[in-house]
Amino acid sequence: TVSLLALLIICVATAYACTTHLSLSRIANDGLQNYQAAYNLLNKGTFSTSPTGSPTMDREPLPPVVLAAWLYANDLAETQPQKMNKANGILRVKSFNILWVILSVCGAYVGVVLLTGSFIGALVGAAVTGWTLSSWGHGLNTMYTEPQTAALLIGLSCISFQVVRKKSWPWAVSLGAGLGLLALTKAL
Repeated sequence: TVSLLALLIICVATAYACTTHLSLSRIANDGLQNYQAAYNLLNKGTFSTSPTGSPTMDREPLPPVVLAAWLYANDLAETQPQKMNKANGILRVKSFNILWVILSVCGAYVGVVLLTGSFIGALVGAAVTGWTLSSWGHGLNTMYTEPQTAALLIGLSCISFQVVRKKSWPWAVSLGAGLGLLALTKAL
């Protein structure tokens, strides 16, 4: 309980540190394609990285789907990618990546507890993860798939520990489903 309170403090500090590294720079390249796909899902009902909305299959599908949910929840669903700027909430769009950093921090905590049983070590692992990822300006300011991939890999590591320890089919099925989500997140 004290350890979980400390983890919450680390998560809040990490989220704050992340916000200090967000910039007003435009979303470009692969990140713009991910944003365009999310925008098109919400506004045209198609998975497309094209401004016209014609269906395409050149991006991993899971990040744009989750980003579309984020845009919808943050009242950004109708902000066109080409018009994204400070006035249109570019910082709120980029704060989507903070979610993945926080999930990575929590995953690191769980992973260290599973491996060592040490709650102190887990807090150190979570703090180091938070410090490292919160200062990753490039990862925070693009809509690339690396932050999601990092969070999924950390989570899958935790599930893998359980598969080996418990040797039970629910953990194995969870690992398989997680690996499927990973394949839909990052072409490896």
